[in-house]
Amino acid sequence: MNKEQKLVQFITGLIKDTINEKIVWKRIDIPNSLSIGTDNFFPLCFKANYNETNFILFEKRYKHFIDENEYHWTYEIKIGILDKNTVTWENSEFISNLNDLFIYAKEKSSGIDSFLKAIK
Repeated sequence: MNKEQKLVQFITGLIKDTINEKIVWKRIDIPNSLSIGTDNFFPLCFKANYNETNFILFEKRYKHFIDENEYHWTYEIKIGILDKNTVTWENSEFISNLNDLFIYAKEKSSGIDSFLKAIK
């Protein structure tokens, strides 16, 4: 099994644990190690502890340059390992199910489930 396949399998496990509330994603401010010195924008960032490791899940919006003067904004969902306030690793490869994890983490951390249960 190659690295990309292992990451997909790992993310699948995180999705299941997020849905079953075995992992709790909390919204945090983006660590300075990702944002300082860039034009990138990070609208949402979440942190969860899994197997004694702090993982960070975030949306990164950045300029994709067509030439030196023309660009458009694009985005990608990233996962990384957070040590104190420093991201020591983030994925560089495409992980097919990472967007799904981001959607579930965003939904669970929003509190919408509790709200909907309360209004019956």
